[in-house]
Amino acid sequence: AARARLGDLDGRQRRAAERRRHAVSARLGTLAGRLDSLSPLAVLGRGYAVCWSGGRRVIVRDAATLSAGDEVRVTLDRGELDATVTAIHAPKGT
Repeated sequence: AARARLGDLDGRQRRAAERRRHAVSARLGTLAGRLDSLSPLAVLGRGYAVCWSGGRRVIVRDAATLSAGDEVRVTLDRGELDATVTAIHAPKGT
């Protein structure tokens, strides 16, 4: 009877561990998907770009920080390009 009970408990423990492993694996997959959707690389893949000031040291967040003639580097989903600012336009509504 003790052996049978031990065998039953062993089987229950294995099934519980397997269910837990599946639950953790599913949760990890969900979190990995969320992290990937927030990735800067995923954003570039949706058609956005990152504009860097000369030397690729600072991301340009405000056009007013640049002047005509400044050199910038633009990072795209596939590759980068160098550009020269020809004009600065004020944000709409200002």
